[in-house]
Amino acid sequence: MAWNPYARPSLHPFIGFRQEREGGFVFNPYMTSELWLGEAEAAVVEMCDGRTPVGVMGVELARRFRTDRATADGRVDSTLARLREYFALRLEGPAAPSDERGPARDAPRQAPADCGSNAPSAGCLSAPLSILWEITHACNLACVHCLSACGQRHPQELTTDEALGLLDQLAALKVFWFTLGGGEPLVRPDVYDLMAHATRLNLCIRLTTNGYAVTPETMERLADVNVFSVQVSLDGMRATHDRLRGQPGAFDRALQALEAFREHGYMILVNTAASAANVEEIPELAQLAARIGVASMKIGPVVPLGRGAQNRDSLGLAPAELRHLAMQMREVESRLRNQMALQLDGLFCFLLEPEPQRRVPDDGVGPGCSAGVSQVVVTCDGEVYPCPYIRDRSVGSVRRQSLAEIWQNEMLAPLRQLDRSRLKGKCGGCGYRPSLCTGGCRGAAYAATGDLYAEDPNCWRGA
Repeated sequence: MAWNPYARPSLHPFIGFRQEREGGFVFNPYMTSELWLGEAEAAVVEMCDGRTPVGVMGVELARRFRTDRATADGRVDSTLARLREYFALRLEGPAAPSDERGPARDAPRQAPADCGSNAPSAGCLSAPLSILWEITHACNLACVHCLSACGQRHPQELTTDEALGLLDQLAALKVFWFTLGGGEPLVRPDVYDLMAHATRLNLCIRLTTNGYAVTPETMERLADVNVFSVQVSLDGMRATHDRLRGQPGAFDRALQALEAFREHGYMILVNTAASAANVEEIPELAQLAARIGVASMKIGPVVPLGRGAQNRDSLGLAPAELRHLAMQMREVESRLRNQMALQLDGLFCFLLEPEPQRRVPDDGVGPGCSAGVSQVVVTCDGEVYPCPYIRDRSVGSVRRQSLAEIWQNEMLAPLRQLDRSRLKGKCGGCGYRPSLCTGGCRGAAYAATGDLYAEDPNCWRGA
C-alpha cells in the first residue's frame, strides 16, 4: 500500500543504523536480530530524518540510482513497510493510510538468532554486529561442562579503564549489542559500572548468568541500565542441575533468578547443554521453562572444551541418543508452540524430515557460520577469538590493537571464505545442504578435530 507522500518518516530514538559498503543494518534492541537492508533501502533509511516527505524520497532515490520514478516510489514504500514491521518507524506530519486504522500491533515474540549471514556481503562487514564478552574468569560455580574451566579470577583480567575503553570502541564501530558473559559476570566488582557506561553509549546488553548471585539488590542496580534480555542456564531438574553445577541449591537459585527477571519485565531466556547426564530430563525441563514464562529455550550438545573435555566420557551423547532427543523435542515444540520458542538447530531436527528431492545450489556465501563473519569473542584478558569453540589461536588483543584493526586480521579469512564444496564426511555430500542445513557448526567441528571442514560431530544423520 502506498504511503502518504506528505508523511515525514523518522526512526525511533532507540533505533540504531549502520551503513555498510553494499547496504546497512538497522537494529531495534527490543527485537532479537538486526534487519539487513540493501543499498537502495539503506539510502531510504538515511532520508528518514523526520523532515523529508515520502514523495521527496522517491524523487531523490530515482536520481541517486538512475531509475524511473515508479520503481523508486515502490522501493521507498517497501522499505518503509519493512521498517514498520520491525517497529523502527515513526511518522511526522500526515500518517500513512495503513496507520490510520488503529495502533500498531504488539511486537512478536521471536527466538534470539545470530544475524549477518543472510547479508550479501557477509564476511565483508566493517565491524562485528555483536560480540560475546567474557568479562571475568571468576565464577561462583564449577560446572563440569564449562567451556573455559572458569573458577578463579584471571590475573590479567582487563582493568576497569581498559574495559571502559573497549565499550567506547564498540559504540564508535556501531556494534549494536554485546552479550555479557564469564565466568559469572555478576561477580566482577565493577560490572555495574561497565553496564552504566554501556548505557550512556546507547549499547544494548544481553546478560548471561547462572543466577546464583542474583539478589533483590541486583535487580535494583540493573533497573537503570540497558539490559534487554537475560539468559540463565538450566542443565536438568534439581538434583541433576546441582550436580552438574557443583553446588547444592544452584537449581533453586536459577529458578528464583528467572522469576525475578520476569517480574521486572525482562525477556528471559534459558540455555541447556545436552549431555548424557541430563538428556532424559530435557523435555520435562522445557515444560518447566514454559510455565515460568521463558521466551526462548536453546538446546545443544555439550562441546568438549575446558572441563567439558575433562569429562568427555561421562557427558558425551551417542548419535542415536541425539536422534531420540531431537524426536522428543520436536514433539515438545509442537505442544509449546504458543508458549515458548525452542531453538533446536543444534539437535539437527530437520533430519527428521525427508531429504529434499531437488538440490538447491550453494550461494557461495559460506556455511552460514557467524564466527569471525558477524561476531567475535573477547575474553577477560582482552584476547579475541572467532567464536567460543575456536580458541587455539587468538586473532588479536584489545590491549595491543583496536577492535577495528583486529577485525581486519587475515587470520579470520579462512572463516569468511569457507567453501561448502570442501566440507568432509557426512557434511560433504549431505542432501539437506543448503536448503535445510548450512553445514553444521564449524566451531564444533574444529573443536573436535582441528579441521574447519570436518563433519559436525553432533550431526546424527544415519543414526
